[in-house]
Amino acid sequence: MEYRTCAVITDEDERLLGFISTDELINLIVPPSDYILVGIDAIKEAHFDWERPVKEIMNTRPLTLKPDDKLGYALEMMLETGIKQFPVVERGGKVVGTFSAQSIIRLLRIFAR
Repeated sequence: MEYRTCAVITDEDERLLGFISTDELINLIVPPSDYILVGIDAIKEAHFDWERPVKEIMNTRPLTLKPDDKLGYALEMMLETGIKQFPVVERGGKVVGTFSAQSIIRLLRIFAR
């Protein structure tokens, strides 16, 4: 996930089993024992539970988008739910991609040129 902001977990038929976004990863942070630290300093001192299985971290019932959903609908979903990343799933449950706020920013950059 170094260059991506989410991970889609599928079965061997590429059907959605779960979704991990930066929100799930943030929830994994174990705060430092010294609660005086705040902000960036607290994050630098925090620890991740690297041994935790993916199945315990992933959202097994994420909201999804369909490939033919309109951009306006995707934006509306983001605004209404506060969720910034969605798996894109076609009929039958096969994952065909992801859609995120970063996707919109990239699109705006292209049209702004």
